[in-house]
Amino acid sequence: MIAPFDRVTHDLESVIRQVNDKFGTSFADGPVLHERKKPLGWHAMPTELRDQIKQELDEGFSATHSKSAKLRSLLSKANDLHDEIIAVHDRHC
Repeated sequence: MIAPFDRVTHDLESVIRQVNDKFGTSFADGPVLHERKKPLGWHAMPTELRDQIKQELDEGFSATHSKSAKLRSLLSKANDLHDEIIAVHDRHC
């Protein structure tokens, strides 16, 4: 099943219910899901090391992206494919 990122991050319970309905599964949703969610969210808190790693990765990617026409082309195709998948999903749901 495919769901738009915004829906997954803001309405995960409905995504889980849709998966359960479609595939006959019984993954927990609703109150059980909320009980497991920590007050700070689903992700670990930022740290100085994590921020440094992200910055280095971003700088490296940006440098490669600006130098590589092949990478830019592949990313463009990937973004187009993502948009197409979401559009198909939206038409069928």
